Amino acid sequence: MKKTIILLLICGLSLSLFPKKTFMVDLTANFMSPSDSEYAEIYGSNVFLPEINLGIKVFKGIYLYGSFGMLDLNGTVSVSGTEISPTSKQLFLSAGLGYEIMISKKFGLRFSGGMLKINYKEKAFFNNVLIDEDDGNLTGYKVNLGTHFYLGKLFNLHATIGYMRAEQTNDHNKNLSYGGLKFGAGFGVCF
Repeated sequence: MKKTIILLLICGLSLSLFPKKTFMVDLTANFMSPSDSEYAEIYGSNVFLPEINLGIKVFKGIYLYGSFGMLDLNGTVSVSGTEISPTSKQLFLSAGLGYEIMISKKFGLRFSGGMLKINYKEKAFFNNVLIDEDDGNLTGYKVNLGTHFYLGKLFNLHATIGYMRAEQTNDHNKNLSYGGLKFGAGFGVCF
């Protein structure tokens, strides 16, 4: 208990050393249109991608960000008349640089871009029996453009459009391509 109180006091004091609105936390509900047509055919042309973005302003409107998102999808595909049930799980991690321009006291634009790492795991099932499995990591890039409307001093609503892509050839000599165009809306806090 004593250590927890000391830790909270240290965190509180260190936050007071930074100027106001230094830290940003955004929760975004995205819909992504996969860039790979085969992937879109199996899992759908619009998939739900929840995302959390953390940022710290380092100089005027310039900020560093880190983000995390994930997909967990189920699909169906027919191979030579046989129904296969594939699953795809992906974790998206990115880090980069952004810039915020305030148009007015309440309205701003944010531009950001950075490196993207995707951890994926895909499985294929026939009659609930695992018949194939693949997993790995891909690196790529991510860019975003967003508008923010501030509700008072701390909270904001935002809308974003972005694109992310990572690709490589796997061990089975198959070209993998993840990512795509995404649109999102959400809620954020600046402190």
